[in-house]
Amino acid sequence: GYEEARDWALRYVFERNLYLQRSFDIESALRYVHGFEDVIPGQGVAGFEILEGIRALPEPVRRRLARATFLLPTGGGGLTAGVGTVLRRHLPEARVIAVVSAEAPALHFSLIEGRRSEVYLNEKGLCDSGIGLTIPGARPFELLREGLNGSLAVGDGLVGEAMRRIHRHEGLVVEGSAATGLAAVLSGRLPELGVDLKNPVVTIFTGSNIDPARHAGVMRGEEGSGEGR
Repeated sequence: GYEEARDWALRYVFERNLYLQRSFDIESALRYVHGFEDVIPGQGVAGFEILEGIRALPEPVRRRLARATFLLPTGGGGLTAGVGTVLRRHLPEARVIAVVSAEAPALHFSLIEGRRSEVYLNEKGLCDSGIGLTIPGARPFELLREGLNGSLAVGDGLVGEAMRRIHRHEGLVVEGSAATGLAAVLSGRLPELGVDLKNPVVTIFTGSNIDPARHAGVMRGEEGSGEGR
């Protein structure tokens, strides 16, 4: 069907085939801007926004946040590379951790193996439309392999629970990818990465790109519950 063909194209052609991207440039006389290879500096603006928010706080709070752990939703790596670069430069005592979907842990395995590794996506998880990628970006990976304090993979069970808590306590509708930071907290595994939970933990809600009917299903526990924690 159409949706299956589109998903195949996005995963196995659009992400990987640079020849097609160059052809797009030539045939359309437009410049193709890759979704995570070319936007690292722009994504880093979010890091400066975080810094501005911290600087507006009282001094005791600023001192605590200087040692915070930042949990960043990560797929191709553009956001994490951009924000992480800013935070490492201006908050050297802070920790930056990439949070990936357990259904698409390409960056997680790439960091373990020390090279970009491809994974096969055998199911459509809650993070599929945001960070569900088969391979991390080349430029982001070069920055992240030296600049991260770790990575953590979270399953749909935790992601769904995080989405429900965000909706219940903050009144926000977020996509699965945006909830991965809170999912990492709920996993209870942050101390394994050397995170001192006495220090603040910060994450970014990265978007609300989710079908309303699907979100309602997650809220009812029809998806994103049980296994996959």
